[in-house]
Amino acid sequence: MWAGVSLCAAVLLMAGCGSSGSSGNSSSSSGSTTGVAAAESTSASASASSGGGSGITPPGTKLSVGQTATVPLQSPSASTTAPPRYRVQVTVDSITKASLSDFKGIQLDATEKASTPYYVHFKVTNVGSGDIGTNAEAAISGVDTTGQDATSVTFIGSFPPCNDAPAPKPFTHGKTWSTCQVYLVPGGITGADYSGFVERYIASPVRWK
Repeated sequence: MWAGVSLCAAVLLMAGCGSSGSSGNSSSSSGSTTGVAAAESTSASASASSGGGSGITPPGTKLSVGQTATVPLQSPSASTTAPPRYRVQVTVDSITKASLSDFKGIQLDATEKASTPYYVHFKVTNVGSGDIGTNAEAAISGVDTTGQDATSVTFIGSFPPCNDAPAPKPFTHGKTWSTCQVYLVPGGITGADYSGFVERYIASPVRWK
């Protein structure tokens, strides 16, 4: 099954962040920014929306799988402190423990063979203006058992159990992108984070568990 398909780490770099994983959004920021993020997160639970809404979900909001966040998105080539160009709704649909048997015929290194595979299914809808393009591709990162961002993996070729579908072109208002990320991490994945290349969300991501 999937013979000859090779596996490689896809490090999804988040602007301005140190990274132990795919999005690298576990970065430090200025004290003032952290203070703003902390203040914004005090009403986080009340602001969470299970169906999406017109208001912005504050940094630091904790959501359950299946809930939707309405959040800003910035281009990774822009400054993380610049006004975000886009607005999106993000839903983590599932965080699912998988089986190494799914990877039959795929060459794994020793660390990957000792890891617990997880699939993170999520979707992103453009609810603002403009064409998002590929800017949402690093919108979500897994969270490992230590609370740090984890590194997702990708395939040269297809992987039906967790299809990493491309974003729509053009990715304009009202369009939705549904995709899946694969994680091979010791201990597995406990959650998923969103930072959107926006400084206050990099400092305090929206998290699904």
